[in-house]
Amino acid sequence: MKRLLQSLRAAPAIRGLLLRAALLWLGFALCQAAGLRACTGFLSGTQPGALRPELTAALGIVYLCAYVGATVLAPILLLAAGFLALGPAVERQLRRRSPP
Repeated sequence: MKRLLQSLRAAPAIRGLLLRAALLWLGFALCQAAGLRACTGFLSGTQPGALRPELTAALGIVYLCAYVGATVLAPILLLAAGFLALGPAVERQLRRRSPP
């Protein structure tokens, strides 16, 4: 575990991936908290009555982008960060096992 934490400190790319994943989830949480999910009705042709159709469609697209970012892109970024963090340890293990 200590080596994993050291590799996180040593690799800015890993921290960047984790930060981007966290920002994607934060953006989705903000969209969800703002109630933008109700604006996705434009996909089925229904419109909430309180807002103009153009604004509703724009907010629905923002919500959909945030949703895709949080459910598709953020897990990919987390997997990439994990592979980068575990890469040096796996490489050391493979070098130990291979005959000279």
